[in-house]
Amino acid sequence: MPDGLLFNIANWTGLTSMSNSKKKYFTVLVVPHSEEQAISFRVPLFMIQLLCVVLSMLIIGVFILARGYITAREKTEEVDILMEINRKQKEQIDLLASETENLLMQVQRLDDLQEEIVSLVDEDIALREKHDQNKEADLEKKPLASLQLASRGDNLVINRMANNISTLQGELPSKLKELEQLKGAVEDYRKKLAHTPSIRPAQGKLSSPFGPRISPISGRREFHTGLDIANSTGTPIFAAANGRVVAAEYSKGWGYYIMIDHGYGYRTKYAHLSSFAVEVGEQVEKGQLIGRMGNTGYSTGPHLHYGVHLNGVPVNPTDYLN
Repeated sequence: MPDGLLFNIANWTGLTSMSNSKKKYFTVLVVPHSEEQAISFRVPLFMIQLLCVVLSMLIIGVFILARGYITAREKTEEVDILMEINRKQKEQIDLLASETENLLMQVQRLDDLQEEIVSLVDEDIALREKHDQNKEADLEKKPLASLQLASRGDNLVINRMANNISTLQGELPSKLKELEQLKGAVEDYRKKLAHTPSIRPAQGKLSSPFGPRISPISGRREFHTGLDIANSTGTPIFAAANGRVVAAEYSKGWGYYIMIDHGYGYRTKYAHLSSFAVEVGEQVEKGQLIGRMGNTGYSTGPHLHYGVHLNGVPVNPTDYLN
């Protein structure tokens, strides 16, 4: 082994404790491996105690620093995670703000569609009146487009979204009510269309129009209250609209005839038939077979007299044919 100093508790050959002036000392003897003279020195006990205290404090300090480092590292990782979560939440909030703006534009589109629907069925006066009443009720509301622009001009995403949501909360209930009313009005309109005579009830040649004419029976001038459609006996006759059969009988002038009440003030008459396919009280639909063409009553040949009456007054059936 190379020369050196031996400093080991097991080799402290001269370690003693002694008292001098009531002070305790430790004598440390250092014996070299070579033949050099041994070295001894004394260390006061309080120095050993102080060293132990310093070492203890150093160990505790290192532990505290290590623990603080670990805690700080964990907190740094948590902050990174929270920052990533916050970034994603901001992206989601911005997306929600954009989506609410899209919803506002869709609500505006609903207004446009509502106008288009009303325009498509603009012939119905009642539907137009209901729509106009709804528009008058909304005159005091702030225009939807201006509300949307105000939200877009706000630099704070959350404020934009809050404004948009507030606008939607105010608009959607009334818009839903308007659409429900429009739906009801359109359904009534469709029902009225189904009950309005609008199809040609039989195939054949128009032999006599609606209006003044010379009667083929009496030879005198008279007012013809319907259309005469000529064809062969047995030609199918169809209901011009939905309704209820109120008459299916024979009269001297009309021969075998059918009268259908369609509601909304409309009635249609089918005369000079050869047979019936329906009974009184039966509900019929537009286009349903109700009878067959004939030559009964005052008639000069097989044909159908088709009449339309509105509130009891004969009207020109041609005006109702599609």
